[in-house]
Amino acid sequence: MIAVCSIGCGRKAFEGFPSWPGLFALDGDYSLYFNYEMAGDGASDFDPVTNPIAMKVEHYAEGSSVPWSLDLWRWGTVAGKLWRAQPQYDQDQARLAPIAVARNMCRTFAHATGASHLLFIDADVIPPSDVIPKLLAMDHCLVGGVVPGRGCHSKCQYIFGEQRRFDHNGIQVIEVDHGTCGCMMIERRIFNDITFRYSNDDGLSEDPAFTHDVKRVFGENMWLREDVVCTHVGDLKENEVSGW
Repeated sequence: MIAVCSIGCGRKAFEGFPSWPGLFALDGDYSLYFNYEMAGDGASDFDPVTNPIAMKVEHYAEGSSVPWSLDLWRWGTVAGKLWRAQPQYDQDQARLAPIAVARNMCRTFAHATGASHLLFIDADVIPPSDVIPKLLAMDHCLVGGVVPGRGCHSKCQYIFGEQRRFDHNGIQVIEVDHGTCGCMMIERRIFNDITFRYSNDDGLSEDPAFTHDVKRVFGENMWLREDVVCTHVGDLKENEVSGW
């Protein structure tokens, strides 16, 4: 069983999480886990009957036999001001702390359900329906598809630190220093030992930090399958790009 996990948050809810409906129609044997960080602060937000995100997922699941779960959570403090800085624009580095928390919640779901692999498909990344069998066929511990940028990055692809291109059992593969968690499949022996983190010291978001840790601990690089090409939905303006 594959654990297919997708994260979303209240500050981007207006984008509608375009990948989520299609996640119920993928090829393969898998379970689904949705993780939503809420922006609201009312107790009613946690009611699965009235929460609008829960209602959306219920609607997407109609007619599907795929087992699914949804976590609704909010990061706040009981007394005083919220100590954590709030993101002010799309790629503000303040977004990284809750993203790392959400990804580790997904990792816990994969552990608890006995998944052999954890597949991240982010809410704004639409994969081909055969993404699971195609990534499994690569028979490598850390694999992904090719994801383009969005908005001002739309002419780029998330291929970072390309090492080589090669044929692996008839599959065209790009070996990279890191790819995006937007479409990333992780073998159990990897997510057993490596958690998600970020680093303000060297500017690493959770994607490169994870792949760098895999390289350090297991000596393996990430592979991208060239014919698994995803769609990346949403806008990104020049003034919303993170800088260090």
